[in-house]
Amino acid sequence: MESRYNLRNWRDSDCRMIFDWRMSPEVRSKSFNNQEFSYESHKSWFQKFMENQLSFGFILEDNNEPVAQIRFDKTKIEGYYNISIFTAPNNSGKGYGSRILNMACKDENLLKSAKYFVAEVFDDNIPSKKIFFKNGFEVTGETDVDGHHVLLFKRQALYEPSF
Repeated sequence: MESRYNLRNWRDSDCRMIFDWRMSPEVRSKSFNNQEFSYESHKSWFQKFMENQLSFGFILEDNNEPVAQIRFDKTKIEGYYNISIFTAPNNSGKGYGSRILNMACKDENLLKSAKYFVAEVFDDNIPSKKIFFKNGFEVTGETDVDGHHVLLFKRQALYEPSF
């Protein structure tokens, strides 16, 4: 039976779609930067991201339909990658967040650079907390950011060869 799920790298043609998803009220409400910004500024950021060999972005497709995105940004600490993840509007609660996190954390190119994956999650964002716990992340700290209590998640990046 052929899998209905496909994980692929970001493409230049994903720029507008990711912007539209990011600007949705559903996604903005759970983002650290919940302000609207222009498509032109997003396009400039997106192009820099795509040119950076140490940044990784993936799209999860369900029956060839894009349903979620995840990106890994290298931090200032060697081997650490910060995760940003969200589903397309109206697609939360379908398991896509957990699936894309699970699949992307196994990407061989990413694992050549990553030693640890880290994420910051609002304490009241129960679905995101469940996603990270389900995928083997542990809470390693907490802080407050702009009036929000934030949990710091971490997991070792493990290479699992596929046979």
